[in-house]
Amino acid sequence: MESIKIFVLNIDQETLDKSLEFLKSKNFEADGVINPEDALDVFKMKQYDMAVFGGGVSGKIREGLKKDFAAINPEIEVIEHTSHPTEMYLEMVEAFD
Repeated sequence: MESIKIFVLNIDQETLDKSLEFLKSKNFEADGVINPEDALDVFKMKQYDMAVFGGGVSGKIREGLKKDFAAINPEIEVIEHTSHPTEMYLEMVEAFD
């Protein structure tokens, strides 16, 4: 069975690193970026099943990325975290653990 591929965008490097490490420990294939400007280029590299947006990313950028991601994969599931970027890790642990 192929692992689920998750793309993560979080503007806090430490939180991004911890989140990716956690997801990989749960047998997900996970990649991510801290710069919204890099998100689309990295997303295009694989057929991701899910995208997670951390806090600190503007609504306009989120909407643009969701549209771009859906054009690449109409089945993409997007999870939006809107509180402080550093809080995303704990919420991710609760959701996937």
